[in-house]
This record gives sequence, C-alpha cells and structure tokens, in this order.
Amino acid sequence: MLALNASIEAARAGDHGKGFAVVANEVRQLAGSANASSEEIAIIVRQLKQTSADAGMGMQSAVVSCEDCMTQSTIALDAMEEIKQGAKERTSIVADIFQKLLGQQRILSDIDSILRQQQTGINAVAGEFDDGQANGGDAPGGLTQSRPGAFFSNCLGQSR
Repeated sequence: MLALNASIEAARAGDHGKGFAVVANEVRQLAGSANASSEEIAIIVRQLKQTSADAGMGMQSAVVSCEDCMTQSTIALDAMEEIKQGAKERTSIVADIFQKLLGQQRILSDIDSILRQQQTGINAVAGEFDDGQANGGDAPGGLTQSRPGAFFSNCLGQSR
C-alpha cells in the first residue's frame, strides 16, 4: 500500500518525483521481501507446531510404554513372589519328609537290632539242638528228630 501511494505521488510530481519512484520501487521490493519472509516464518511456525505436536505424541507414547513396563514389572514381581513362596513351601515339605525318613531309619535300625538278637538266640538254640543230637539225646524243650518243627512252634507260641 505504501509502495502504491509512493508511485502515485511520483507520477504527480513528474520529473521532481523521480526520487519518489525510486523510494516506491524500494518499498515495493521491501514489501515483497517482507511478504516472502512472513510466509517463510509462517511455514517455520507450522513446522514447529507440528514438531511440538509430534513430540507431545511421542512423550504420550513414552508415558504409555512406561506404564505398560511398570504393569509388566509388577506382574513379574508378583509371579516371582509366588515362585519364592512355593519354593519355601516345598522346602518345608522336603524337610518334613527328611525328618520322617530319619524316623523310619531309626525304626529300621531298631528292627535290624531285634532281628540280630533273634538270630543270635536262634543260633544258640540250634547249637544246643546240634549238641543234643551229637550226644544221642533229646534236644532241649522236647525237640526231637521226629518233630523238629514243634520246638520252634513252642518258641513262637504256636502249637501244631
């Protein structure tokens, strides 16, 4: 607008308005340059707005991703705690089984001792029987050659 006004004044002034024509031309070029710069600034502002919007969306995506990671971490920690608790329970069960096995081992040791004592007693009786046979007499407890099982039945409290 300023360039148009300067052109009109230069035309009215004639030869004396040549200075106005130069100024009008310069104003026109400055106006065009300012207009182009304004358009470039508008493009840069739009790009900055888009970049800011993209950054905001990226930040929102990062927040969602972090929240998902936190949720997954919490689930993993809960699972690990369950595994830990299960391992403690199984350790306790194994310890109980071990204690029961030790008890059974003591019982088996006692049974072995009793069986060894009985074997010693049986061997002693068999030795007496053999001695009685060798001397031509009856074995102790009424054990005879005709009824050897009767002696052992009597020892066990059974009758035949």
